[in-house]
Amino acid sequence: MSEVAPYGRKFKKLFFYVPNGYEEALLKLLEENEIEFDGIRGYQIESGGLKVIPFITKNDDYDHQVT
Repeated sequence: MSEVAPYGRKFKKLFFYVPNGYEEALLKLLEENEIEFDGIRGYQIESGGLKVIPFITKNDDYDHQVT
C-alpha cells in the first residue's frame, strides 16, 4: 500500500488504524520495515461509539485530532 499511496506535503498519505494500545508496536514494525506512512491512529469503542485517537501525524496538524 505504501508503494502506491500518493504523497502529502512530505510523507505518503497512508494512515493506519489499530486498537488503542497497539500504536507503539505498529510504529516499531513500520520503522523496522522502512514503510512510509503519514499517521497512526488508535481506536476504541466509547459510550457505544467509535473514538479515534491520533498517535502520530506527519503531514498536516489538522489531521491530528481526536474524533
